[in-house]
Amino acid sequence: MDVCIKCIWEEFKIPLKKYIKKRVSNEQDVEDILQAILQTEFQNMTQKELSDKLGISISGTKSRVQRARKMLKEMLLGCCELEMDRRGNIIGYKHKSSQCKYC
Repeated sequence: MDVCIKCIWEEFKIPLKKYIKKRVSNEQDVEDILQAILQTEFQNMTQKELSDKLGISISGTKSRVQRARKMLKEMLLGCCELEMDRRGNIIGYKHKSSQCKYC
């Protein structure tokens, strides 16, 4: 099954932003977390490249990306049944219900 990465991002970007907003008090942090996951996971930017682009340390970038990945994982596991390949990569998904609390 081919998964359209852009399609996944378009479907989950708004729910992810809502999910992050409930857990982060500063609006700029919400945008920083969204950009970290977008650029490293969906646009294939390395953490070093992101660090250079943002002008922050590599360790700060790694923390931001790890936090973003954790939030994305929590949200996805809360609303979707994920289909994984043998390496643990997501190859498909379906919503658990039409009344998803995030989507």
